[in-house]
Amino acid sequence: MKNTRIPVGTGIRIIGVLFLLLLSVWVTGGRVEAKYEGSATLKIFSTTDLHGQSIRYSYDSASDHIGSLAQISTVLKEEREKIDYGTSVLVDSGDVVFGRAAEGISSGQFSGIQYMYKIMKKMKYDAITLGNHDFDYGFSYIKSALSQSGLSDHVVLSNVVNAKTKNNIYATSKIIKKKVRTSKGKVKTIRIGITGAVTPNLGTFSDLTGEVETRDIISCVETEVKRLRKQKADVVIVLSHSGLGKMRTPKKLQEHVSYHLAQIEGVDVVCAGHSHQDYPSKTSSNAKVLNYDFVDEETGMVNDTILVEEADHGESLGISTLTLKFYSDDDEPAVYPKSVKVRKIKGSDEEDPRVVSWNKTYDKQYRKMYEVPLAQIEGRTNNYFGMLEDNSLVQLANEAKIAHGVKMLGELAPEYASYPVIATTCYKNTGQISGSDYVLAAGGGITYSTLLQLQTYGQKYARAHYLTGAQLRECLEWCASSAYVDTTDMPVDNWQDELTRVLAVVRGVTPVVSYEWENWNGFTVFDGVEYRIDATAPPRYNKAGTRQIHPESHRVVSMTINGVELKDDDKVVLISNTVQPEDGILPGLKNQIADQLVFNKTDH
Repeated sequence: MKNTRIPVGTGIRIIGVLFLLLLSVWVTGGRVEAKYEGSATLKIFSTTDLHGQSIRYSYDSASDHIGSLAQISTVLKEEREKIDYGTSVLVDSGDVVFGRAAEGISSGQFSGIQYMYKIMKKMKYDAITLGNHDFDYGFSYIKSALSQSGLSDHVVLSNVVNAKTKNNIYATSKIIKKKVRTSKGKVKTIRIGITGAVTPNLGTFSDLTGEVETRDIISCVETEVKRLRKQKADVVIVLSHSGLGKMRTPKKLQEHVSYHLAQIEGVDVVCAGHSHQDYPSKTSSNAKVLNYDFVDEETGMVNDTILVEEADHGESLGISTLTLKFYSDDDEPAVYPKSVKVRKIKGSDEEDPRVVSWNKTYDKQYRKMYEVPLAQIEGRTNNYFGMLEDNSLVQLANEAKIAHGVKMLGELAPEYASYPVIATTCYKNTGQISGSDYVLAAGGGITYSTLLQLQTYGQKYARAHYLTGAQLRECLEWCASSAYVDTTDMPVDNWQDELTRVLAVVRGVTPVVSYEWENWNGFTVFDGVEYRIDATAPPRYNKAGTRQIHPESHRVVSMTINGVELKDDDKVVLISNTVQPEDGILPGLKNQIADQLVFNKTDH
């Protein structure tokens, strides 16, 4: 072999070339020969907590509602048309079936399969997970509803197992493949990995004992994310029927953990649910999350992971946008940048006529039932001034509860049959602020829709709890704290209730309710007990009912039943939909009274 002489300086040039080559390898992540083949957009459209809201007409209130699957379908079409290069997926994070209409189908009162799942199948949802309320009608019902609608293979649910076999009841995760044309005209396939989980406390109104069991959300999702990454998922999405949660480290089986799911390595997007709030949003109660560790205050993202949640009943659509950059060596695409927004559904968003058509068979059945007259009104009654007088419509609701309670005590809890029975109804009407929405004229009929507008529907048992006289007095004290007495410098412009503001500003009328309570439904009416309120005494509680602002004050100066004084250690039975502040229950007593359960009976 001949000796070869290398000219002076050549070695330096070779070293320089090698250095530039290594630098290129480092900068491009190993793609020395990879050619950039363009980018594509992946949009993830997400919904959650739809609660039976297929069209704008609400089956829970028999009134119009801004937000629905029909409106979301219209917005989806508009948003998809904005995608130049790329594709989209449509997902849901649970609590699809819940409410009066779903109850009617599951009980056999209405015919047909579950209409929400039928519509979602036709809307071509790519994946859904289940929420706690999806189990409200029993495990067999949800299985049948998903199967009949053709959505069974769209479910991803990592943390619910069969109680007997310990096997997962649905697929724990899946990979969806989507073809896209890039900005360079190249056709690529995206592998989208999706998993899902539900809050461990199903909170169901059906007994699932012996049928299903839940597991910890975080540990189950971690397992599935690793599995999806091993299966070469380009993007990983978590459908979490779980609220955003606290910043502190969650305990095992904790309910709200979506913020922590967003910190799991390998996750690109977490679509949260369960807490009925928009996120990211600086105006919602979830704005506090923007101050958590690792959260970008401007984008709401956790590190580089999108965290998004939508308001309930179809009031919002989540839109997460990922940019995917492709190279010729067929490695997984680079996923960057990312962005997210929540699109609020507006009254001007039209309903998709296709969804309205798909819903028609079910809608006809519900409306027919809601408009059947149950009773006739002989006089004229106005439901607007329930804060100012003993209102006949609120009285109607309470007397129905009391009658039901007396009957059910004799059947289910005879040991309480001698106790006085009382009821509570929070004044509410879901109509607009106008006289015609609140007045039932002489000769008018009371229908099911009338009853729904008197009091918001909630799929709760007709619950009976016992209260001590002392507990009842504190509840009344909190409700009575809403009264406004001192009119000095009253900031009347702060009233959110338009009619009240006009009366106060234009006519100089003094409202009897403090503007801090914001609207007319701050006072809850208890019937079956007589009580007198001295509104000149200072209010005992703050608006939230969380602290006593005048501990020595008592506005409730008399409390009797049939003229007999109700003492602190006496007991009464309360009939209500829930034991919640909206039923006039002092927040600090809510858990105590909930434990004093007499019976649960499904009957509205």
